[in-house]
Amino acid sequence: FVPEYPGEWAGGLVQVNTKDIPSKNFFTIQIGTGFNTQVIGNEFFKDKGGKTDWLGLDDGTRALPSAYTTKARFDTMSRASQTAIGKSMRNAWSPQSTSAPLNASFQANGGFIGKVFGKKVGGIFGLNYTKSNRNLALVNRFNILEEAVDTFKVDYNYNDQKYQQDVQVGALGSVSLQLNSLNKISIKSILNINSSNSTTIRNGFDNTRNEDLRGDEFTFKQNIFFTTQLAGEHSIKSKIKLKWYGAFNILDGYIPDQRRVLYKRTANTNDPYTLLISGTLAQNTGSRIYQSLSDYIYTAGGDISYTIKNKHNIKAGYMLQIRDRLYDAKLFANYLINTSNTALISLPANQIFESQNFADADNQFRFGAIKGNTFRYMANTILNAGFIQMDDEFFNKLRIVYGLRVE
Repeated sequence: FVPEYPGEWAGGLVQVNTKDIPSKNFFTIQIGTGFNTQVIGNEFFKDKGGKTDWLGLDDGTRALPSAYTTKARFDTMSRASQTAIGKSMRNAWSPQSTSAPLNASFQANGGFIGKVFGKKVGGIFGLNYTKSNRNLALVNRFNILEEAVDTFKVDYNYNDQKYQQDVQVGALGSVSLQLNSLNKISIKSILNINSSNSTTIRNGFDNTRNEDLRGDEFTFKQNIFFTTQLAGEHSIKSKIKLKWYGAFNILDGYIPDQRRVLYKRTANTNDPYTLLISGTLAQNTGSRIYQSLSDYIYTAGGDISYTIKNKHNIKAGYMLQIRDRLYDAKLFANYLINTSNTALISLPANQIFESQNFADADNQFRFGAIKGNTFRYMANTILNAGFIQMDDEFFNKLRIVYGLRVE
């Protein structure tokens, strides 16, 4: 930590420095591919997604239907109207079998230099894209110690096979205008999209229920980071420099339509599997979950520095940062009052939640929202910060930075 940077003790500080004005025009492009021996040539399962999944973005395929407006409005609906919304949602509860494609990567970078109204101007641009596929074998097991016999007993043991496609898209742009030898203004922007699209197939047993279990979970996680900054550097005198900046950041996380479905049968038998479903709202099976977390950050500040004999620097500055956060989770579930409806709960995953199986009746599926007072919150912070910093180079191998920061 140094005094001029924010004291974010709970996280890290990322600085992105770009070359303002290149010495000449340039452009490079790179294309690559690869494969994972655990994936290529083997069966690969995926969720039925949208047309822009390859970009790491959901195109609305997983969105809630238009009939759903707000939580408050949904909670005041009749049970039949709530079930009608669940009935209209897409039926995608069974993984699609395919073969994994090769991993792919693409990079392009370019820069230019020129003049505008006689002033020197230049810029740097970059684009990056990677897509990779993974197959993960996971074990989820819980053991308890039986003190009477001094041995461990397995409560449950699940073998999960997770098929995941990761997509990363990045773009960077920087343009600088050299007004003269003493003054420069620049604007920089960065966009990053990071997403994972996973399908997990579970097989195992639960001794607390004396049941074998199998099922699937579908999760699409979309994270977007965007920042843009306008900054200026001005040399008031040969030893005095003034810097100012203003920035806007967006951090947006989105998980649409995360779904879980489980089937059960009596342990160690060849009985047919039937749907594990509750007569009340529950998250473990038949659930659909939507989550979003958004941060909006506005920053402005500046500093002035004075250099003594090119060995010692005194710097002082101020920063204002306003951060708004909104978290929202919508938890829904299908439920069945008459869980002894064998004909219904014996249907396979690709048929069991079809629209004709929903109605406001005990022997068919109903749809509702799981409520909780922690599923939504808003937060706001306003940070004022000032600092004074000394940067002294005493010898070629000894440099000390010290000072004071108040937030």
